[in-house]
Amino acid sequence: MSDAERPERRSAPRARVRNGVKVEIVGRGCTITLTNVGPGGFAIASDENLASVPRRQFRFSAPNEPWSLVLSAQMAFCLLRPRSKSLG
Repeated sequence: MSDAERPERRSAPRARVRNGVKVEIVGRGCTITLTNVGPGGFAIASDENLASVPRRQFRFSAPNEPWSLVLSAQMAFCLLRPRSKSLG
């Protein structure tokens, strides 16, 4: 089944993310692209294949800000390239 044929499982809309939000997988040392967020989760994209594991920790930060936030989340799917101008 292709991505286009998969039924939408989200119960709430996703919002685009402003440029500059940095996301990294804690303990893996790779930065990923955050494409959108919503009440039920977030979408990421990477230049490399990432294994889908039961739980990962993701560190979110913004440029010129003194804070960061670490969230534990189940990683179900990762885009190999960021989608342009779509909510992913």
